[in-house]
Amino acid sequence: MKTKNKLLPICVIGITFLLGLSVWSAVDGEAFGSDISANNADKLKAFAALQVKKSELQSKLGTNSIYPEFSSSIEEEKLLDKSEATAINTAEKALIEREALYWYAVNHGIQLTDEEVQQRIEAAIADAKKAENYDEIAAACKAAGTTFEATMLENKEFYKKEYTNSDLYNAKLSAFSEGKNGLDGEQMAAWESYWDNFADTTISEYKLTRNYTVLESAIGTSKELVKKNITDLSRIKASETSQSHP
Repeated sequence: MKTKNKLLPICVIGITFLLGLSVWSAVDGEAFGSDISANNADKLKAFAALQVKKSELQSKLGTNSIYPEFSSSIEEEKLLDKSEATAINTAEKALIEREALYWYAVNHGIQLTDEEVQQRIEAAIADAKKAENYDEIAAACKAAGTTFEATMLENKEFYKKEYTNSDLYNAKLSAFSEGKNGLDGEQMAAWESYWDNFADTTISEYKLTRNYTVLESAIGTSKELVKKNITDLSRIKASETSQSHP
């Protein structure tokens, strides 16, 4: 499971581009990097363009559609030179894990109000502007016809789930460490094993719910759209409507 790598300090996890840089590095051992080469700059621009496309699709397809996020996640993986099959598999696993953990968190009293999400996003934006490569990130956004702030503010539902899952992670870590501020190497290994087992168990339980049945069907539809390279909006809507009303 990769969640422990994604649950970085909240000033990082809530930042679209720094999320791409730091989390991909943690998971895959490679990233665009802090040294912005010509190739990395092109990838940053491509990443920014994907955020614009995702936001536009979400606006047109509605908040219940997973297609914008799912297809965007696949393209993000392909920016790291992953094959389409590997990218689809990675995106699917990540989406299911995130939804399972969010389901668990909400059902155990961990919820954020819209105001709290807004406050965290604004804090993340302020932190991002302190990053040494922020100018390059801002330039990539501008080249894609957007701003860094917009890439975050237009994806509130995504960040709401990420922040909620981060709170769940921190709550479990605090309970595991009995309130200690830090863990040594052996304790950290034990914690990572504990978290992996918890995430796996949560996913298994989630897969028994109606929520997962709906998600699984939606993922199947989105995968077919991606594999067949269907980008026409009317056909995407028709496929989702057919999936919702068999």
